[in-house]
Amino acid sequence: AEQELTLAFYNCHTQAHRNQERILTCLIPLRILRGHLPSKVVMERFPALDELFSPFIAAIRTGDIATYDAALDRWECRLVELNVWITIEKARELCIRGLFRRVWVACDESTRISVSMFHRSLRLSANDVSADEAEGFVANMIFKGYMRGYISHEKQMVVLATWNAFPRLADRQTPFVLL
Repeated sequence: AEQELTLAFYNCHTQAHRNQERILTCLIPLRILRGHLPSKVVMERFPALDELFSPFIAAIRTGDIATYDAALDRWECRLVELNVWITIEKARELCIRGLFRRVWVACDESTRISVSMFHRSLRLSANDVSADEAEGFVANMIFKGYMRGYISHEKQMVVLATWNAFPRLADRQTPFVLL
C-alpha cells in the first residue's frame, strides 16, 4: 500500500491539492510506522494534516508517551473516520522506543542497564506499570527489532549490543510482518 500511495502521490497533479491531501492522509501513518517522519515542508503545505499528525510526530521525536496518548484521545474520532486509527495506535511503540533510547543515552550508552531504569522511565512518563510490565515492554522492543540485546532475568539487567543498540527504524524489517 505504501508503494502504491507513494506512486499515486508523485503522479498526482500538482494543483490537485485535495487529492494530494487524501493520499497523504493514508500515506503519512504508514510512513510513520516505518520510521519515516514527514518533513516540516510537507506538513506546512497541508495544514489540516499538520494539525492532525504533528502532536504524534512531536511525541515520537521526544519519546513522550503521555503526550502521544493525549493526542490519541483527542483525535480518536477523526482518526477512526479516516481509517488510520489502528496504524497511529501501533506507532505508539515508536514513542516507547524513543523513551528507552533516552534512558540508554542517560546511562552513558552503557551496554548493561537495569530493568528498573526502564520501569522508572515509564512511570515518569505517566504510565503506571509494574516492573514485570516494564520488562515485557523491553522484551517486545527487542523482539520487534527496536532494540538489540537480551534480558538477563537473574540479574534483572538488559544487556544491549555494543554496536547499534537502537537500529535505525528505516533499517528494520517491515513492521507489517509482526502484526
